[in-house]
Amino acid sequence: MRYATRTMLALASAVLLVAAGLAAQKTDSAQALLRAATDKAVVDGDLNGAIKQYQSIVETFKTDRAVVATALVRMAECYQKLGDAESRKIYEQVVREYVDQKEAAAVARARLGHKGETGLV
Repeated sequence: MRYATRTMLALASAVLLVAAGLAAQKTDSAQALLRAATDKAVVDGDLNGAIKQYQSIVETFKTDRAVVATALVRMAECYQKLGDAESRKIYEQVVREYVDQKEAAAVARARLGHKGETGLV
């Protein structure tokens, strides 16, 4: 019985390590995609292309709230540079739906002109 218990614990540990490794890879992948989209906007000056990449990141990493909030803020920045009112809608979405993502929500509030507020816009 002890052997079976040890074997089960070892197997469970192995599964957890693999799962943690996959989660880390997904985070690395998201960060690489965010960098690529930022480069497209800043280095290449292709704001529309960057917006498409950020939208893809939002759709691909739906469950990673930090990644989605970051992608949305950067997407809104691209729209803002284009003079598109869509930027305001996205900033408002971040403030409403991603308040738990402190940095992204603070940037969105600041861009909306509500620097000192912590509540909804």
